[in-house]
Amino acid sequence: MVLNRSLMLLALSQLAVASWATLVYVSDINNDSVLKFEADTGEYKGSIGTGLVPNLLSVEQSPFDDNLYVTCTSGTGFIVRLNPYTGEYLGMIGNGFLEFPDDIAFGPDGTLYVTDLKSTGGCILKFNPTTGEYLGIIGNGFLGSANWGHSIDVNDSNVVYVIGAGGTAIQKFNGLTGEYLGVIGSGFFSNGRGLVLTNIGGEEHVLSGIASSQGSVLKFKTSDSSYQGVLASGGFVPNVRAIDVMPNGWLLARGYSNPTEYVARFVPDTGEYKGLFAANWGISGYGIAVETPATVTGTLVFGNYVGSGVSRPVTFEFYDGATFIDSTTINVTPNGGTPVAYSVDTDARGASITVKANGTRWLKEAVVANISGPGATGVNLTLQNGDPDLTGEVDAADIDMVILNFGSVFPGPGPEDSDIDGSGEVDAADIDVVIANFGAIDD
Repeated sequence: MVLNRSLMLLALSQLAVASWATLVYVSDINNDSVLKFEADTGEYKGSIGTGLVPNLLSVEQSPFDDNLYVTCTSGTGFIVRLNPYTGEYLGMIGNGFLEFPDDIAFGPDGTLYVTDLKSTGGCILKFNPTTGEYLGIIGNGFLGSANWGHSIDVNDSNVVYVIGAGGTAIQKFNGLTGEYLGVIGSGFFSNGRGLVLTNIGGEEHVLSGIASSQGSVLKFKTSDSSYQGVLASGGFVPNVRAIDVMPNGWLLARGYSNPTEYVARFVPDTGEYKGLFAANWGISGYGIAVETPATVTGTLVFGNYVGSGVSRPVTFEFYDGATFIDSTTINVTPNGGTPVAYSVDTDARGASITVKANGTRWLKEAVVANISGPGATGVNLTLQNGDPDLTGEVDAADIDMVILNFGSVFPGPGPEDSDIDGSGEVDAADIDVVIANFGAIDD
């Protein structure tokens, strides 16, 4: 997982009132395959990788290429790449370098980090996931010989967090230089397993599971390493094997209670239990991963606008029917009336997702898109101008706003964006645009 995505998704989810069709990938060593479930409903959505991922352990989806990366230990260690939506085999990484690879994480620059339980001691290997190029080793001599692997995550600053089963603390390293940066949670752990970084209350936290008969997940604030409490205690998730975070911020904890494995859901800040899924499927393994956001691309045409070179904020909202999913704001630089390319990420998925966009002085426009799999392309919108007060209607109040600032000259966005056409001056042409679109309302 890459933390900036986690922070962004959690921030967006504060507004969300809908469910998410986001997939959760669960590794199954019994059948050498990866099972897919919907995160919100627990509905089974099929499996991939059968026959391609022998003796698999962990699984992770790259936020950079959307491919699924699966650690395998069959004679020697390696990582298999799969298309998560078609199941297509996309090649192998690390063969000849890895001995017993366990967990995977992606750094902010796309580097693939893999924990490896070598016979000489645990370590972290780095690879270019696109080319497979080996990029070096960190943590050698620090991770010890955990009984069954290490869990890992990386934040936006390239700080690597890792905990080994049987280990007694979370260890930190500089992912670029390999420098050892100390520990978190010393004295709290006896058998850690599963690790994820997430945002709680606006601050980065690291969560780690306990692989014991009672099971639990411990929280620590990374800024000062302070202990922030426990989740899933009291036998909710015995023998935690892996953890991850849903788009709405809920924690997913994979547990094992002989003979059943399952995934339980919790609210990280309150500890509230939110049910489970994947129970009684006869699965076994140590991996769980949440689907990366879908990417939506297209063009924007900024109507009645002659300006260029000044970046403008545009807010995108995503709806499943009338149900709001999430929103995000990006900066786009208009170029007269020429279409301008954009790209945004969203948790929304489905065959008929409504995408709405609006910016300062432009009305909200909508288009229905098929956002499935890794995303959608060609989602193009033309924004209608003339609403500087952003009420959603071009009316007399907008004319009044332009008149109030009439004659003003601005090098950039002016007060209340009264320079409707972006010419750099509030003049009669701006009033003309408002009059031409008078009465128009948000789509």
